[in-house]
Amino acid sequence: MFNKINKSEKMIEIHVPTNAAVTLLTEQMEKEFEARRKAGMLETDFMLHELPYSELLKIAETAAFDILMLLPVQILTEESNISDIVVKAIRALAESYQKDSFKSYNYSDAEKLLARIRNSFNILESGEKDFSNN
Repeated sequence: MFNKINKSEKMIEIHVPTNAAVTLLTEQMEKEFEARRKAGMLETDFMLHELPYSELLKIAETAAFDILMLLPVQILTEESNISDIVVKAIRALAESYQKDSFKSYNYSDAEKLLARIRNSFNILESGEKDFSNN
């Protein structure tokens, strides 16, 4: 199964500057924000930076999820530094959006996000037809 990471294998190390990861994340957040506005999930009066932290975090995690799903499966299922990149990028949003609460984003939060992705791959691998988690 995908969610079992073999710690004895060599770790995949991804070299992405934090500012590049933040740029990708904020661009994807803007797309997600617009999609939610068009779907009527958010009031159209607000700008992205005006949203409360809880809503910004949901958008940030959805944006991160979307970006991570584009990566090769191996990076997500084997031991890598992808959690470090996610944590640093989301914490950096504290400065971008003037929300200190982003600084509390931790490795446990990133691992929960990655677990959702790994679970998606497990469902695909098993051929399970139940899409009730979507």
